[in-house]
Order: sequence, then C-alpha cells, then structure tokens
Amino acid sequence: MPYIVDFWRNGFIEAEGGIKYHEEDGPFLSKIGNIHKSSLVSESWKRIVEGFCSKNDQDEWFELGVTPVPYCGDLSKAKIFFLLLNPGLSLTDYYAEINKDGISIAEESMNTIRQENMNQDYPFMCLNPEYAFWSGFTYWQSRMHPIVEHIQKAEKLSYLKALSFLSQNIASLQLAPYHSKSFSSAHDKVSKDLESTKQAKDYAQELSHRAEKGEILLIVARSAAKWGFDSTKQHPNIVINHNRGFHLGNEDGEMAKAITNFLEKKQLCGVS
Repeated sequence: MPYIVDFWRNGFIEAEGGIKYHEEDGPFLSKIGNIHKSSLVSESWKRIVEGFCSKNDQDEWFELGVTPVPYCGDLSKAKIFFLLLNPGLSLTDYYAEINKDGISIAEESMNTIRQENMNQDYPFMCLNPEYAFWSGFTYWQSRMHPIVEHIQKAEKLSYLKALSFLSQNIASLQLAPYHSKSFSSAHDKVSKDLESTKQAKDYAQELSHRAEKGEILLIVARSAAKWGFDSTKQHPNIVINHNRGFHLGNEDGEMAKAITNFLEKKQLCGVS
C-alpha cells in the first residue's frame, strides 16, 4: 500500500465543530486562521444555502467541514491515474456530508481514505451512479463519458457496466485535499506549506516512475508545474494537459486517445 495511505490513516482528525484535516496540516492551518473558521456543515440547510450563495471571505479558505479527498479510487489496482488541484465545493457536497439517513458519501470517503471496504463495483466513488445527484459524479461522469462510450461499444456492455469497469481502473490524486469553491492564489499559497501536499507530490513522483516502466498511465490533468512536472518533456505514458481546465473533449482528443490506447494495449477491455 502506498505510504500516502498510511499517512492519512494515521493522521486523520475530526475536531470540534466537525472540521476534518490531517494532524500534520493542523499547525499551518491554525497559523493562518483556517482551522478556526466555522464550517457551514453544522448549520441548518437554509443557513448552508444562504452562506454558500453569499460571497464572503470564506471563499478564500478551505472548507474543512467537508471530508477531505486526498485521493479517490483503489490505489493498489488502478491503472490510470489523474493528477488534479483540489476537490471543488458545491451545495451537493454539504448535502452529501450531512445526509446521514440516506447514502453516506462522507462514510464512503472515509473508506477511500483508509482504502478499506470500498465498493467493489465502483471503487472510484465519483463514478458510482447511486451518487448521481452529487457534483463529484457529474464532474467525473461528464469528463469520462467518451471513455465509457468507447468501452461500451468495444465490449458490447451496458453503460453502467462500462462505467463500473472504468471505476475499477482509475484513480485520482489531489494536490491539496481540502474543498474550496475555486483554487485561488490564496489557496495556492496555503497548499505549498501543507504536509499533505508534500506527500501528494512525493506519491506523484512514484507514479511517474511506474508510468515510465509502462505499469500505469499518468494524466497530469491540472497544473503540471505545481506538481513538479516539466511540461516540455514527453513520455507516452505521462500525458500533460496544457489547457487551463480538465476536459477530455471527444474520443479523438489527446487525453482520451491516450486512455483508450492504454486500455487496449494492456488488454483491459475484456470485462464481459
């Protein structure tokens, strides 16, 4: 199991007020005041909506009341890894966090952090159709749609079976694990001093070595420079996105073609 998993297993904290963070990030988050900012999670739903929709200084802070996402997917089995900046923040993240009576995304997020008891059909939980109401699902399903369609056509599978297959073969890693509406210059400045970010960058380098050996495909989907990658260097198993946003486009796009070619090269499409 990668060291980053032990790092999170042993250091995850849920503190007073429901805020969640890694203990080694605590001193710096406390120093800048983020750890003392109240989370909307403990408020009524109407107050959450009002607070989220009103522009305020909280937009410049990480929302520590929503379970952090240092990584997603089964890290021991995934063959395609995506490097991103940080998990976004929407009203559905709050709803998922407080919806304890129904499907608990927060609980499954914790299983992912521990890399234990994950859904076998959808270990990459952001592609689990049970969570279709959640922004995590809409973000990833929309971006992975051309890949799912490719698998569906190539293997004559239903859409959901193709979605499940892809979920079992991909994982993502966040530069900063904490949620925010956007990744501003303030978030960028903070993340540079987080121990969790240092651990993520170290793991990304491990992944790059695995990619160079042909074991995995590594997609640097956001901000190669922040991850420590030289965007001018090329390797068939390390694909760097040079656009500002992360979108695969259609099946003929560079990232989409790299993914489908890798799946075929590794003969990973035999899932019927």
